[in-house]
Amino acid sequence: MTFTFADGRLSFTHPEGWSVEHEQVSASPAVETATVLDASGEEQINIYYSQVGDATAGNVSRNIIETDPVPGLIGASVPTPSSSFFIDRADGVTRYRMGLTPGSPVSPDGQVQYGLVRIGDRILTADVLFTEPRFEGDDAAQTWYWSDEGRALKSVLMSFSYR
Repeated sequence: MTFTFADGRLSFTHPEGWSVEHEQVSASPAVETATVLDASGEEQINIYYSQVGDATAGNVSRNIIETDPVPGLIGASVPTPSSSFFIDRADGVTRYRMGLTPGSPVSPDGQVQYGLVRIGDRILTADVLFTEPRFEGDDAAQTWYWSDEGRALKSVLMSFSYR
């Protein structure tokens, strides 16, 4: 199933039986939100697509489990957005994160990357929703990531396309 945002440029696919709750908050400046729900109606991914945005950063230690460039976003943004699953640790707290990142979540020189995905005249965020604590450690997180649920969520993130 394919969902396309109001501008007709950004779209993504999701498994059959899943649904998308969409809201166009504002037409000018463009602000849209979408929530992807699985077949049981549980919220899985929050998406923000807008001409306005803000980012926050903090001091964390980040370990990447996997990051892959999204084929349908190659050339739409520099760096190419990636579907990423990683672990952030700060102040004794571990947070598991999965979503779109502007390139790799860690630069080649080892610095944690922050920022929103810039695409055309808009910004984009797409984040898998985890209720913390979600996993009982890094091994459990990796096992989940390679499960059917983890693969289904990654397939949604990898399906984003911009024309």
